[in-house]
Amino acid sequence: MNRVWVRGLALVDGHLVLSVDRPAPCTDLAARVVRWERQRAGPSVPIVASCWIKRIGGHWTLSW
Repeated sequence: MNRVWVRGLALVDGHLVLSVDRPAPCTDLAARVVRWERQRAGPSVPIVASCWIKRIGGHWTLSW
């Protein structure tokens, strides 16, 4: 939990961060996030996905 919340990684580019692979001070991380996907017929559903998170300047960015 301290790898995510303490470092300001709880929400990155609108995605809820569940876990990252390395402790601070690393700034290039493999992560697992939750994103919401709209279904064609019905409500949006949560999807857990792997991604990369990198600190650029003073903020974190997410890429697939």
